[in-house]
Amino acid sequence: MKFLVLFLTMIPLCLPKNSLAQKKISYALYCNARFGYCIKYPDKILKPQREAQNGDGRAFTDKRGDNVLLVFGSRNDDKKGDPIPIQKIYDLELKGGQFHEHPNRTITYSKLGKTFYVISGIEDGKIYYQKTFQLTGENDGYFAEAILTYDQTEKLTYDQVSKDIFSSFK
Repeated sequence: MKFLVLFLTMIPLCLPKNSLAQKKISYALYCNARFGYCIKYPDKILKPQREAQNGDGRAFTDKRGDNVLLVFGSRNDDKKGDPIPIQKIYDLELKGGQFHEHPNRTITYSKLGKTFYVISGIEDGKIYYQKTFQLTGENDGYFAEAILTYDQTEKLTYDQVSKDIFSSFK
């Protein structure tokens, strides 16, 4: 019993001083006027870049300047202008993307809902998490997408904040 008490009292000494477990994470909100979606981001960890010229979204970078979080809205129609069902977009993503832009992707988790899908895994040696959902109302026929990509050495940081980021994405 004495050993267990001693062990439990030493745990804080083993944690890095800058551990997220010891820091309160603050968030800011980015809302896109063109498509009407919003997402929270950790404002001390990620820096927002300029919104895209066409107003569809924004990139957020880490302290090294790497793009870590991308959020954007887009049309989801085929060559004829007909909306592509979310099921078809999801199926294409599972096969490497509509334009085969993800040939080095290993999917470790995926989920399809009625109006959204989530895919996560490893791509080019980095962890990624993607959430895509259909927009409704005057943006019917469009979707919003957020993609978080980070180095595996940053797993502790982004595992914690990714839950907040993606649960806020609406």
